[in-house]
Amino acid sequence: VSGLTDRQFELITAWVDAGGPDKPIGGHGPSGESGTNEDSNDPNVLNFQKIKKNIIDKKCLSCHMAGEQAGNVPFETREQLISSPLRLVVPGKPEESALYTITAPGAMNMMPP
Repeated sequence: VSGLTDRQFELITAWVDAGGPDKPIGGHGPSGESGTNEDSNDPNVLNFQKIKKNIIDKKCLSCHMAGEQAGNVPFETREQLISSPLRLVVPGKPEESALYTITAPGAMNMMPP
């Protein structure tokens, strides 16, 4: 697995900074949560499912799921990320979130390995 692209890192940062939302943010509706299929293709719409599909599933789950080498740090659900005692995601505080700090450019390529 290769490191994160700049765009993937930007998406993680924006998602954490937005509070790690489960529902879409940045959508087209008046509340920012249109929930339409067109939002799933919009690179500016952030939610857990988009982060999971485009980053976590591709870059993290080969190690971070039950039975794998880093299964003790699970990434399979939003709740696991937010409730982790390892402070993986601290909503609204990317600089305090382990997911942010270990994937940041210049973080000595800690994650993904």
